[in-house]
Amino acid sequence: MQTQLLSDVGAVLASSLDMELTIQELCRRLVRDFADLSMVQVVVNGGGTRVFGASRDPARAQVAEDEARLARERGRSHFSDSVWETQEPLLIPDLGPDLESNAASPDHALLRACGAKSMIIVPMLANGRLLGVVGLLSTSRSYGQHDLQLATELAGRAAMAFDNASLHEALLRANEDLRARLRELQDAQARIRTLTGLFPVCAWCGQIRDDATGCWKGFEQYLADHTAAELTHGICPQCAANQFGSRAHG
Repeated sequence: MQTQLLSDVGAVLASSLDMELTIQELCRRLVRDFADLSMVQVVVNGGGTRVFGASRDPARAQVAEDEARLARERGRSHFSDSVWETQEPLLIPDLGPDLESNAASPDHALLRACGAKSMIIVPMLANGRLLGVVGLLSTSRSYGQHDLQLATELAGRAAMAFDNASLHEALLRANEDLRARLRELQDAQARIRTLTGLFPVCAWCGQIRDDATGCWKGFEQYLADHTAAELTHGICPQCAANQFGSRAHG
């Protein structure tokens, strides 16, 4: 079963870069072959989390939905706290004592309602980063070390797929940003007008008539209105000689 499950999950994870659909399908495969209830909680952009869940028994589907809702409201489920904090897997072969000692907890009440017997929660680690957690619940048997190893391997593969999909989405966003900047540049270039053709210049004052408004403007103002040119001011050698040379002779 282990080899087949790893193969099936690998095929699911490789089938699409749409992580929402892929993780939901992963939850369904886990309850088909490994757990009675499954839940995957992943970190999304902005630091929040998304929660996905599935149940093997349709009658327990509401339990999976309620547990997912509690996890969303709290930011994580009660049982996964230690996994988020330590990044170490959690195996609870027998949930009985824990459920009895935490009778008032909403999380525990849900597990009691569905007849939970055993639980595994494992971190989704990729390149040293915690991307989420995978929770597996059994109502029929006690999980052991072999199950924990399998769950850890599954979570690792899911983490790598999720990381790759996140990189793909980031690349798509970067490309879209680049296209938007390119469109802005093209729009800016389209707005830049160049001076071509004949310009009506007054022979006495040197002003230019603006055909768009009919006004006569100085050359600098005309450039500012019709081009993206920026002007600097200096004194040419001839003007400097005329100005300062005449003073010196005076």
